[in-house]
Parts: sequence; structure tokens; C-alpha cells
Amino acid sequence: MTQLKLVVALLLCCVDVGFCINTGSNLLSTARQYDGRDYSDIGEPPNLYYSGDKKGDFYLYHYYWGSSSWNGEDSWAGAFDCSGLVSYAANLRRHYSASELKSVLGSSKTWDNASVGDVISFEDINHVSIFVNRIWNDDIDDYEITVFHATSYNSVSSVLQETYRQSYYTVTHTAHPHEFISDSIIPQISTKIIEDDINLENYEVYNHSISIDYGATDNITEYRGPFIKANYLDLKKFDEDGNYELHIIAEDWARNINDTTVNFTIDRTPPTITYLNLQETPHFTCKDNDNCGAPEDPKHILWTPSKFTIEDISGVTALNIYKGNFGELYYSETLEDIENINRTFTFIEGSTYTMVATDTLEQSTTMYFIVDAFRPYLKKAEIIRDFDDDTKYSKEWTLNGTILTYLEPKIEDVLGNYNYTIKFEFSEPVVNPTLSSIDTLSNFTLSSDEPVGNQKNFTAELIVEDNPPIEGDEYIMTVKAADLTGNNLLALNQDQTTINPVTQLTRNAEGTMQGTGGSDTSVVFTIDREPPTIKLNDITDLYGIQTQIVFIQKTRFPMEVYDELTGTIQVAILNNEGVHVEGQVFPEPQNNFQDTFNLGYGQYTAMAMDEAENITSVPFRIVELTLKVSTSASIADVSRYAFSADINIKATSNSGLSTITLQDSDFELLNLEPVAGINAFVDFNISGSIADYYDGEGDVALFL
Repeated sequence: MTQLKLVVALLLCCVDVGFCINTGSNLLSTARQYDGRDYSDIGEPPNLYYSGDKKGDFYLYHYYWGSSSWNGEDSWAGAFDCSGLVSYAANLRRHYSASELKSVLGSSKTWDNASVGDVISFEDINHVSIFVNRIWNDDIDDYEITVFHATSYNSVSSVLQETYRQSYYTVTHTAHPHEFISDSIIPQISTKIIEDDINLENYEVYNHSISIDYGATDNITEYRGPFIKANYLDLKKFDEDGNYELHIIAEDWARNINDTTVNFTIDRTPPTITYLNLQETPHFTCKDNDNCGAPEDPKHILWTPSKFTIEDISGVTALNIYKGNFGELYYSETLEDIENINRTFTFIEGSTYTMVATDTLEQSTTMYFIVDAFRPYLKKAEIIRDFDDDTKYSKEWTLNGTILTYLEPKIEDVLGNYNYTIKFEFSEPVVNPTLSSIDTLSNFTLSSDEPVGNQKNFTAELIVEDNPPIEGDEYIMTVKAADLTGNNLLALNQDQTTINPVTQLTRNAEGTMQGTGGSDTSVVFTIDREPPTIKLNDITDLYGIQTQIVFIQKTRFPMEVYDELTGTIQVAILNNEGVHVEGQVFPEPQNNFQDTFNLGYGQYTAMAMDEAENITSVPFRIVELTLKVSTSASIADVSRYAFSADINIKATSNSGLSTITLQDSDFELLNLEPVAGINAFVDFNISGSIADYYDGEGDVALFL
């Protein structure tokens, strides 16, 4: 705040006596200027009557030098009266009446010690005159005393010189010559605050209205005290904030002057925070904690960098900015009672802040605001697999105040045959966000758990599981939204890694954003719901199979796996205990894989997993074949195994056959009836689909 000053001026005009009045011959010569003349417009010294009228910058008394009957207001050009002439000629500050002059005259002198310019004061009548000389007159055998005074003849005031016998002053009347007392002491000024009953102090700030009672006292007691004038009326109430200068001038009878200036401040309100637009003129003003926003309804900061003016009549002492609602401290500054400061900040787009400005009296203004310098943009996108909360897609953008850049690393895994949750985080609260459908997967509905007006985070369901298989290309999400002021989403596409939002920012002076904005198409991902295809021992197109395959006396297996869209990342053959016995993991997805494995008799599972973690699993069994006959004859050979619509088993025997049983080591599979009689070579024909043959324990297809 402005430093306050106390200025006291003492004017001493008459160095010979130490005060500022005319005495002696100076007094007399001044009076003689009006010898035989009437008074007319000789000055404007103040009268004792206080009017409250203002002359220039000061409230003054009226003035006069003539008869005390004059009211001080009507035009008057009359002559001096006796005391008026003495007061004026002596350069007293006002017209002192004959009785008042006695208080400023010294002790009476003897006539033989009288000096030129002494004031003759009468004790028995109200009259004063100026001593000129005292001369002995033999004719009258007495001294003659010559005086200069204002007197009245025939009711007309006249200024003239006259001579009287000394006995006129000693016998007829009682009068003595006097000198003015010596007085060089200035009057004392007092100022008091009525509400607090304390003195008004320099260098002081008050946080409430005050009424000031001022006055003056002097070492010489005079009627109505010293003259006092000021630039504000006495008892004025100061009830508006501002810096004030109270200028008081007090003057005593001898024109000793005390000229005092007191600066003080009324500050009943906390600091004012003004946010500036592009033209650096006020866009909105947060004053007296009004129009300052609230945590649930913050003010909008529309331009970046953001410029503020903080003002306070008593001076700003601290400025603090917090993230969110009094969260982490973002900025802090201590100041030395500065009345007006300008600051520029770069904030994070879409983030909320709390600004607190404090003044000298510890009065604070709190402003809540959200940064809305650009169009809203999609700050973060995620796709999370539901059953294990594994993040399969993630892309995030960050703004350094000027350039928007997506952060590395980003996750762009292929989505498999599962269900997912899409999560969007926008840079600021938005309304009516939409997400276009992707093929026939979903009609997406974006929802938020946050309160309306503060919704930045939204989710939607992505249903992939149990939908028809898709071996598709990349899918592009088209996201649209608008912020709370109706500004459309920042347009982004899948090819962009950086963007300056200013390229799509056009605001007018009122802060309204122009243009149409766009939609965000930067979220791009791949869906693969079709698992790899396994070709095992020339049996093709095996995936999602439920039927166990039995291979008879087949231990060498060619295996081929192919996945055209995303590629296979792992191939394995597991035994009946789930132990990995063959296969490998690929560092890069393979669209086609071929290998041959040697396996023993037993239960196995062939497995392949693609990049989308879709899995093909094929259970199979390798068994050893035993042929038995109902007679004691032995089997010489099982000559051929074939796989077709009909199964032909050709056996060679050295004796006739009635019944042949085909079985493995664990259970009976088929009873085969002979087609012909007993022959050395007999053909047995079994017609029907492979799936028609069962072992009684489950679906078992027989591949020979």
C-alpha cells in the first residue's frame, strides 16, 4: 500500500519576536493605510463562525473585519470597527473583539513606557486603539496621547488619528498600553476514531467503516480555540474502501500553523481477482467472494497462457494456487503489500484449481476454476478384458500447455473372443458423449458414475464373446462429445502423435469458441474371435472340437497350425496330466506353422493360441490294436486301415473265422460280424459314419 506521510509545517514570519504578527511601527503603518477610508475587500481571513461551506479543497470559517453584527454571509463593504482594525493591522488570523484581544496582550505597561504600536485596551469599555505617541503639553499641564483607531461618529465608522489628554485614559477611563505576548508554539491537532475510541494512526489500514472526530488545541486559550480547516468535514464517516488523505490545517491567533496530512486506508473487502481475455481486458471479475465459482461449479478459464490481475486497496500479501479443491499446492508467492499484481500461468487443460489471494488484513478471496482453454479432447482410452481385468488397449494424451502428445508406451493388443469394458477419460467435463457402433458388436451406451456437470470418465461394454467369428481388419472408434459450454470435441485421427489444439481454437473476445470442432478417431484396434486352425495327421479344420479322436497304432504325427489374421504365438501338445511334451512359443506371431511329432501310446491334447489369446484345443488318443477271434485261430495280419465313409478291415487267418473282436488294451470297441464264410482271407465291411461308433463311455470316433 502507499506509504503514509505526516507533514507538519510551522511558519514563523516575524523572526524579531518569534511569531507571525505585526507589532510596533509595522502595526501602525499597516493601520494608517486606511486613514479616513472605509474597509472594502482587503482579504479573506476566517471568522469565528464555522459554516461547513467549502472553499477550494477546504471547509472554512466565514470571515470579516468589520462590525461583529455582520452575519458573515451577506455582502458587506462597511468600515472597520476598533478591534477589527487592530486585528487586521496586527495580521491576526481573524477579527478578535476588544474583550478577546485581552487574552493575547501582555501585562499592562506604564504610560511612560508605552511604545509605538502598543495596543491600548480599556478596562471599563469595549474599545481598543493603537498608541502613536505621548507628548507633554504645558498649556494643559498634562500629557497628550495620540492614538490611531476606528471609531464611530454619527453611526458611521471612521478610521482616523486623534489626540486625548492622558487623564482621559487614567481618570475618565481605565486604559493601559500593552504589547502582544510572544507565541511561537503551533497548535496541536487531534484525530480520533469514534467507533473504536482510539486515535487515527498513520500507516494504518482499517477493515471497517470509521468516523473521524478532529480538533485542535493551543497553548494560548482563546475563545472557540484555534482556527481549523480540513478537506473533509468533521465527524465524516468513511464507509467506502479506498486510500484517503486527511489534510488538516490548524492556525492559532498569532498565525502559528500546524499543517498535518494523514493517509489511511479503509479495506473492508478481500482482494479482487480479474481474469483477462486475449485483449488483456477483464473477462470476469471475482470480487468480495462473488462470481468466484464453487467446487461443484467452477469458473471457466478459456485462454492459455492464463493472465490474471489481483488487486487490493491495502495490498496483496500472498497468492496460492492448489490443484483441485485445496489439493496439492501448485503455486505459492509471498508479497510485500502490493496493491496490484499481474501474473500469467500455464495450467493443465481440463483440470480444476483453487486460487486464494490474501491481503494485509488477512482477508482472503477464494476462486475455483477449471481450465477450458481448448476444445475438450479424449485424454485417455482403455479397453480392459472383463474376466481378468487385463488391459488390452491403452492410449493416453498429455498437454504441456501448448502441444498435445500421446504418451508411450501404449498398449495395442489384439482383442480376442472375450467381453471387454471400454473406458474413456476426457480432458474436462463433457455432455452427451457418443461412440459409434463397430460392425454388429454393440450399440454403445456411454455412462458415468460422476455427478452431472463433472463427468469426465465414461464406460461402455464391448461384447465380443459368442458373437459370430470375425477375421477383420482394424476397427476405428468414432468418439464425439461437447464440453459444458457446447464446444465440440477436438478432432484427432489415428495418424497423429502430436497436435497443437490452437489449430482448432478460435475464440472471440467474449470467449465463445467458433467453428465446428470434430470427432476423435484416434482409437484404433483389432478384433480376432476366430482361434487358430489345427491340421493333425491330415485331419483338417479342427477347432472348437468336442469329440475325442482315437488314433490306432499311429505314433508319428504331422501337425500344421494356421491363423491368417493375427498369427499363432504358441503351439503345444500336452499329456493326460497337462504336462507339455511337444511344441514351442514364437517370438513373433506365425500365420502358418508345420512340424512332426513322435508320440507314444496315451491321452493327449493338441493346443494352439493366437495373438488374441483365442485357443484351439483338440483332445486325441493313441492306442495299440489287438485282433481276437472266437476260435483258437490266430491272426496273421491286419493288412490295411482306411478312413472313409465305409470302414473295411481286412484280416488274414490260417483258419476259419466266426467272430472278430477289435479292441485296445483298455476296453472293447467293436464286434465285427463276418460277411462271408470261413476263408483264408475274409473281408469285413462296416458301413456308416465314424461318429456312429461308440465305446459306451463317451463320444469316441475311430480313425484307422
